[in-house]
Amino acid sequence: MKNRGAENLISFLLCFVVMFIFALITLFLNVQLAVAQFACLVLLVIICLITIRKNYGKISGYIEDITFHVDNATKDSLIYAPMPVVIFKRDGSILWYNKRFEEAVSGIEAFGMSVEEVFQTSVTKNVFESEDVHFTCFLNENHYTVYGNSVKTDKKENETALGILYLFDDTENYKYKKRYKNERVVVTILNLDNYDDVLNNTPNAYRSLLLAEIENRIYTWFSFAECIIRKVERDRYLIIFRHKYLEEMINKKFSVLDDVREIKCGNKFSATLSMGIGFDEQMLSNCYEYASSSLNLALGRGGDQVVIKDSENVFYYGGKSREHEKTTKVKARTTMLALKELVEHSGDVIIIGHQFPDIDAIGAAVGVNVFARSFGKDAYIVYDTPSTSVTQMITSANEEIDYGRTIITAQQARELVKPDSLIVVVDTHRPAYTECPELLGENRTVALIDHHRRGAEFIDNAKLVYHEPYASSTCEMVTELLQYVGDKLDINAREADMLYAGIMLDTKDFSMKTGVRTFEAAAFLKRCGVDITSVKRFFKNDFNSFVTISKVVSEAEVIRDCVAISVCMYDGRKELRNIVPQAADRLLSISGVEASFVIMQMEEETIISGRSTGNINVQVIMEKMGGGGHQTMAGCQIKDKDYKEVKEILIEEINKFIDDQSE
Repeated sequence: MKNRGAENLISFLLCFVVMFIFALITLFLNVQLAVAQFACLVLLVIICLITIRKNYGKISGYIEDITFHVDNATKDSLIYAPMPVVIFKRDGSILWYNKRFEEAVSGIEAFGMSVEEVFQTSVTKNVFESEDVHFTCFLNENHYTVYGNSVKTDKKENETALGILYLFDDTENYKYKKRYKNERVVVTILNLDNYDDVLNNTPNAYRSLLLAEIENRIYTWFSFAECIIRKVERDRYLIIFRHKYLEEMINKKFSVLDDVREIKCGNKFSATLSMGIGFDEQMLSNCYEYASSSLNLALGRGGDQVVIKDSENVFYYGGKSREHEKTTKVKARTTMLALKELVEHSGDVIIIGHQFPDIDAIGAAVGVNVFARSFGKDAYIVYDTPSTSVTQMITSANEEIDYGRTIITAQQARELVKPDSLIVVVDTHRPAYTECPELLGENRTVALIDHHRRGAEFIDNAKLVYHEPYASSTCEMVTELLQYVGDKLDINAREADMLYAGIMLDTKDFSMKTGVRTFEAAAFLKRCGVDITSVKRFFKNDFNSFVTISKVVSEAEVIRDCVAISVCMYDGRKELRNIVPQAADRLLSISGVEASFVIMQMEEETIISGRSTGNINVQVIMEKMGGGGHQTMAGCQIKDKDYKEVKEILIEEINKFIDDQSE
């Protein structure tokens, strides 16, 4: 836009110069006329000056008037604002507030108080360091959404001295949201885990009484929730209630699990329950799907627990008891037939375990290789992250069996895989933890064999899932499958050694988590030619490793009088990764130690190996840190944190677990 004031000034000056020149010329021709012209020029200048001064006064007054009214409007907007407003200094002390804020705090003299004391949250730092600040709070039972910003009080850059908070009362909206949340439908599927085993080991005269007592305790515990309970199967109930009762159930720690476990009506085994709970904010149909998925997750983790799932999160409760071994082998037999069909209809078989495989993973892979070979199929075992104990076992087996062609790397597996290949995953159910996750594409035919308690991450596209958390080891599960192959079974004594070694590893020489089926599997392998003396050589350490284990044990510290924690410093030796779990096992031999954890910082990650006698569930603790495993044996891998940070987090999780158990 052009500046009209400047144009007018230039025009006036040009006119003045032209008239002055004409007056000078006239002065030589007619003096009287020239005097008259000069007089007119002076008069014109006087009139212009008077006009300019008058207009300048009006403009100045107008500007002053605007400034005055804007300042008053600003002040009035704060003083008479329809919402509470509070101003505070950089140190958090309240400098000023309006009448609405005084009403919000019920007349408390807030002047000079800390703004964080009033709102019971960290406010000062957020307001002065962030651009977009908002939070919610309660003041005298009213709910407010609070927005804040900071203002400059002088011309210095980045010099802010005052913070302002604006409070918007949304109590009614909050009540409606809370009511909507409380009235949401929650679907629960309750399952009696060991129905058949409990009844089979209960005298006939007491069976009806036992079932009646279990049902009575279930109905009694849920009575406060005003719920609908329907028995849909002999060992399963469908329960529907409102979301507002779920928090109370959580506060009670789902004590119905303990109530049912404590029932004694002639039964030799304690009955255990599992519950899958699901809810969704948008679709009612999803509630049942989430509940069903949660129940599968609870059963896959060994039962005797509750899993809650919504559209975003999964929560676990319970899991105090150990897995109960199932006496029936029907599932093993049907799984063998299903796996046989998959093998016969596939081109070749590629077997993958978890990263840094242990003897159980490789032993199970060898067993699946035997299974495939027995039905005339070529099989390959992916072994991409070598470990000392496994390499020693394979080297020993190669003395009688040529596994040079069978053992392949992940890169070779990517090149070998075909559309009709069968991918068998052993000793893990987490896709990211496998030796070659790329093989588990959506269009792949995948079979899963694992004994670890199920976590949230699972191989969902598996055509066959043989997942038994009660089993001592994956080698035990694979051995049971081999028992039903019959006369076609083509197994070498050294391959039997590997399977036997896997069982020995996970049972700590048959001292932990063993059942009748564990010894039956071991007996079958013995008939296949196991040399126990040769197997024990797989577990021997060299002198340096033995010294390292002793040092780790000697430097352990005991917390809460029952948990031992030690740190193993990494020095570049690959075998140290195997020493960590061995040191954790050794710590359990100390009197009074119920659980042990050994931490080691590797080049790119920090690993933890946890062991327990069973009274402390190390799986739950490791899951909180991103890992998993069993109640008595678990671990995790943490990236971007050193061993000191990991140790602090571990101690915090241990304290939380023990405190929760003691409540």
